[in-house]
Amino acid sequence: MKRIVNGLGAVAGSLLLTTVVSAASAPLPVRSPSQAPAQAPQTTPAPTVTAPPAAEAADDPELKRLLDRLGTLSDLVGKNTSAPDAWRSLMEQGDLLLQLAARSKTEERDNWLRMGIDSYYSAAIQSGANDVTASKQLTELPSRISRAFPGSLLVSYAGLQGVQADYVRAVSADPEHPDKARELLHDRLMAFAHEYPKAPETPKAVMDAAQISESLGKTEVARACYRYLADNFTGQAVARKAGGSLARLGLSGEPVHLELPLLFAPESRNDSGFELKELRGKLVAVYFWSSTSPRAAEDVQLLKDLAVKYQDRGLEVVYVNMDSDTGAARTFLAGRLTMGTHVYQRGGLDGLVAERYGIQALPTIFLLGTDGSLIKQSLPVGGLEAEVSSRLPRGR
Repeated sequence: MKRIVNGLGAVAGSLLLTTVVSAASAPLPVRSPSQAPAQAPQTTPAPTVTAPPAAEAADDPELKRLLDRLGTLSDLVGKNTSAPDAWRSLMEQGDLLLQLAARSKTEERDNWLRMGIDSYYSAAIQSGANDVTASKQLTELPSRISRAFPGSLLVSYAGLQGVQADYVRAVSADPEHPDKARELLHDRLMAFAHEYPKAPETPKAVMDAAQISESLGKTEVARACYRYLADNFTGQAVARKAGGSLARLGLSGEPVHLELPLLFAPESRNDSGFELKELRGKLVAVYFWSSTSPRAAEDVQLLKDLAVKYQDRGLEVVYVNMDSDTGAARTFLAGRLTMGTHVYQRGGLDGLVAERYGIQALPTIFLLGTDGSLIKQSLPVGGLEAEVSSRLPRGR
């Protein structure tokens, strides 16, 4: 049984990653609830199916049949992930996994359930745009799990997977207008937050919603999301980050404070620290980045060119690396000579600066005025030059 679980997990993991990254890498949008959502509705309990003891299971012909068929399907899915009808095998796989969950002990049940949900999710996003069979099955899965496994925490997980699958399908159907798909999902995700206010997935879903709202220019919606998190998840890391995001959104015209260690400490300095206030009088672009970002190489080159072009007119670039391993950042920058100051944030996205300013995604750019105040945030590197050139004196 362990061999099948491990093999299936590997197949499902690679399959889900490939599909989601290619179809929709952005976080899901959601409108923040204006007030604390109501408790999740009570479900009608169904009789609990008790898994057979290990000795009994070994002699259970039906259990053996399920496991044998699951092994066959796992191999089939792994070898035919791009086949047009692969989603049908994934649906059957999901059904088998739910049947195994019903026959399993508590410690194994959640593993079977989660893999079953993921199989339905994969089936939904792989099926054609005109075939909603798998999508409908996934949408009905929370009710099905709630009846068969009363009290299971995976009911909400199944619900959110259904929302995500619909989003991926919508983006795939109209790849030229992804923002339209995000807008249409707002109501679905708001309903999720209301229905599952205590679910483990809810804080992350609302946080992702706030980020996508910011990217769409919906600052007030983002602010409402952050406020909801700060008010309803007090004491948790997500609440502290939401508080930092609220502070950042209210920083327009206020100075940004950074005091971080240098990534490359020059021998001429006895200390290894850098304070942003050292650059007062300059227009400063602060680039928060990670070497794992697929945009990092292109961004660093663009910032290098920008610094060369505008340095004499008063532009400075500060690179804040957020890698957990500073060695990775130094290796990445080897051979990429850049003008500017390189510092790093201990703890990456879980560090104090990231928390203070609500930095949730990389890369992120702040543009600071000559007095250190925040002028612009969440700018794409490609749009930075227009802002810079309009705020600096003309060159000779």
